[in-house]
Amino acid sequence: MTGTPSADVAVAAEWLARLYELGRPAAHEVRNALNGLAVNLEVIRARSARPDSPSAGISPFAEAAMEQFDALASLTDVLLSFMRPVTEPADVATLVRQVGSLLGAIAHGDGGTVTVTVPPSDVGYVTMARGEDVRLALVAMLLAAFDVAGALSCELDDSPQPTLRLRRDSAVLPPLPDDVAVLLRATGARMDSSSDEEWVVVFPPSSAG
Repeated sequence: MTGTPSADVAVAAEWLARLYELGRPAAHEVRNALNGLAVNLEVIRARSARPDSPSAGISPFAEAAMEQFDALASLTDVLLSFMRPVTEPADVATLVRQVGSLLGAIAHGDGGTVTVTVPPSDVGYVTMARGEDVRLALVAMLLAAFDVAGALSCELDDSPQPTLRLRRDSAVLPPLPDDVAVLLRATGARMDSSSDEEWVVVFPPSSAG
């Protein structure tokens, strides 16, 4: 599914703005992982060069380096996915996992968390809405709900229509921004609820559903 040229340009411009908003803190986490990986690898290199160096003295640094490599690989994979078109039909669960993992990494240093819950489903979480529009709306919505020091819960409902619930554990949500509401409507989604306790958005089901 494609939109009109003017609509495509508008979506691209909005996506660039949201990507910049998301990419700045994500780049900081990438640099942190790279720096940590480099430090641990340098310790491993220096200690392994000593003929009398016990392997036990290297092992903790090797484990730390692998943890940082895994974090870096995960961050890079998500960021690279944002450089590619969305596979259609769009899978809401996949997109929420991608955005949630990136926001979770950003929140980690400040004690925050982002939890994504996707229950098994016979009908799945595929939507007929255009993939680029869905990704843009989800990024904007999660960014609006995100608190770097808080706990954000993103839960999908096992229902015929892909349904996403956002909550902040033990904290209120801000009012849903008007510009986010506009982006959601552009996908054909509807808000089932928008309060200080939770946001619930329902996306159009797959055309095959």
